[in-house]
Amino acid sequence: MKILKNLLLIVGISVFAPIMVANASGTCQNAKIFERIFSDLCWDCIFPIKIAGQPFGGGTMPRGAVTAPLCMCSPPLPGLTMGAWFPARISEAVKTPGCSPSLGGVNLSLGADTEYGGYHNMASEKGFSDREFRHNHYFAFPVGEMLGLISGCSPLDSFDLLYVTELVPTWNDDILSFFVNPETALFANPAAVMACAVEAATTGAAGLEPNESMFWCAGSWGSLYPLTGSISYESSPPADTSLMAARMMAQLHRWGVARKTMGNSCGGDLAPMLPKNQYRMQQYWPNASAVLPAGSGMGTISTKNHWIGESVFRWGVHKNIPGIEDYLHVIFRWNDCCLEI
Repeated sequence: MKILKNLLLIVGISVFAPIMVANASGTCQNAKIFERIFSDLCWDCIFPIKIAGQPFGGGTMPRGAVTAPLCMCSPPLPGLTMGAWFPARISEAVKTPGCSPSLGGVNLSLGADTEYGGYHNMASEKGFSDREFRHNHYFAFPVGEMLGLISGCSPLDSFDLLYVTELVPTWNDDILSFFVNPETALFANPAAVMACAVEAATTGAAGLEPNESMFWCAGSWGSLYPLTGSISYESSPPADTSLMAARMMAQLHRWGVARKTMGNSCGGDLAPMLPKNQYRMQQYWPNASAVLPAGSGMGTISTKNHWIGESVFRWGVHKNIPGIEDYLHVIFRWNDCCLEI
């Protein structure tokens, strides 16, 4: 009954969201995220599920995950440890300020003068280089909790809008962001970017777990700094919007809003630098799976998620659909928790 109740709630949100929020727009498309849960979400990516220190199913546990079988978060009550890759968030990268495909293609009123995204040719402005820019929206998307399949591992159990960059003045201003995050001077320079070549080879090309010691790098996607929505080089929409999502998460960790959910079954540890191996990402819209060109003999690449910084050639080189400018990524987060007995 609980699953049926939550499904009815999801259908209701999907149908009535365009009516409940702002005005629908023909230029802002509907991603139909709830209609795609069973067909496009990578359910296999949840594994391995670790219970009492024992992993079940395939997949890889991240370094630093809890391996002890027992925990005690509310003494003297003991509990069993549990951990898995839970789908927890949606990152939405959009060119039109306020446009939200996750909310049914509505335009939120977030300021008429907010900068529009896209590719900006700034060669005519002395001292500036061309850049790719988008706004990002961050949603709570605890699918397991919403469907009643998981409980006790997340404080959130409903779909909710958590954060919008249109209201954050540092997101579209690299100079202002520098004053908020002064460490940018150490990492947003050619020498630090060149150092990221090591992770670009291991995580980017080989698909290995990110290097936590190189916290300013995002593998083959480039540098996490500056923590803004501006990218000074244009790669591909799947890679660019993935990097923007990683920068947004890094910004939230830097501010102490996002917490570390692995390595402590009782949770809540501060992590001022993005714990990259805590997260995996899956492009959810416009194309969750990659259909390869006819004649390639490879058919369709199954829907999977990937590490932060993993090369787009391993997971999304064919996920760019001409005419669609906005991209959604589901954030899978490794969560260690304590199930009290």
